[in-house]
Amino acid sequence: MIVKEGKADLAQQVGNNIQKAKKFYLKAKKFYDSGELDKSIEYCNYSIGENIKNPSALNLKGLILYLKGDINASKKIWELNLRINKDNVSSIYLNNLRDDEYVMKKFIKAQKLYQSSRVEEAVVRFKEIEDESFNSINTFNKLAQCYCDLGDKEQAQKYVNKVLSMDKRNTEAKKISKTLYPIKEARKYIVPIICILLLVVGINKLWENDKVNEENTYNKVVALEGNREQEDKVDNPTATIAGGSTNEVVEETNTELGIPVVEIKQAIDSLDVYKLNELYIANKEKGKNLTEKNLLIECENILKRQGVQQFYEQGYKYIGENKPEEALKYLNIAHIYSGENYLNEHIEYFIGIAYRSMGDSDNFIKSFEEYANKYPNGNYITTVLYDLATFYLEIDSEKSKHYAEILYYDYSDSDMNNSIIKEIVQK
Repeated sequence: MIVKEGKADLAQQVGNNIQKAKKFYLKAKKFYDSGELDKSIEYCNYSIGENIKNPSALNLKGLILYLKGDINASKKIWELNLRINKDNVSSIYLNNLRDDEYVMKKFIKAQKLYQSSRVEEAVVRFKEIEDESFNSINTFNKLAQCYCDLGDKEQAQKYVNKVLSMDKRNTEAKKISKTLYPIKEARKYIVPIICILLLVVGINKLWENDKVNEENTYNKVVALEGNREQEDKVDNPTATIAGGSTNEVVEETNTELGIPVVEIKQAIDSLDVYKLNELYIANKEKGKNLTEKNLLIECENILKRQGVQQFYEQGYKYIGENKPEEALKYLNIAHIYSGENYLNEHIEYFIGIAYRSMGDSDNFIKSFEEYANKYPNGNYITTVLYDLATFYLEIDSEKSKHYAEILYYDYSDSDMNNSIIKEIVQK
């Protein structure tokens, strides 16, 4: 009787595990369908943990690793599934892997072309394998990066969208997208910006009301003084001479020039950041009262928000059109106001790119060295380190080795960490 109860309990436990495994698998499938690949793998693992004889969970995990380009890991999963569950689908996947090794070789060749700055040739090679399922996420990311470097935003975004439709949390695709259209990233700041603007406008109105009250009081006092003065003139004709100096002082004060308030307000209302920049640069030290100073602060805040975005995008556009002088003009303006803005990193990088395109090696190196010091974990750090290491190769071997070693040891998984860098490090 006890044996029968034990068997019943065991059967019930197995049944529970199978049900749990099925639920976890269905969640994993749901995450896969919605592009949450990391979450999908997590629930595949839960499912496999409950019941390793669930072939669907094993196949799905292998497929996700396959799409990510991890051929060895996917192979091990499918071999395990074939061995334990005699699964025919795994057998088909394993047979297809032989062709995928050839795809991987082509991907590596294309990647080497990209690393050698032969971007257009790299595009041709990557496009040869874009229809392959294997490693498709990495292939699409590489094509997006290539088109980004070539200034073709539309094509770059097309491949970013392909990646995000498969893996919507893909960090590489998000980085590229942020570089393409940085203004979208700023949308999350719109509500706090509006609140600040409303606060500034409210303060301005309070000060303007105070100013009106002060002027009314002042006018009443002046009127009274004027009446007294007229009386004095009747009693004492010589008072006209003394009174003349007072009138001259009042008239001079009223004509004293401050900032062009009306012009600045018009530029603020129309959000003309180009005009605002000119007016702010010309008048930032000229505010003579609290109202004028608040207006200049409002002007500066707009330039730090909308201005940075627009100047950067204009500069980036000219980089894509191979007009580095024009690009530099707008990027330098953006840099003035970027401060703690997340775009500062992108602006500094493309300033260096503009100088390089102009053949200004001194400023190019200065910009990239500043970037390397300021953004050791930045979006472009591996490219910057690679360019610095190769630039100094024939000029300053110590500096060349310094930057190569940072790239080699700190970013060992980077695409830029190639045989050239290894050779510099080993010298």
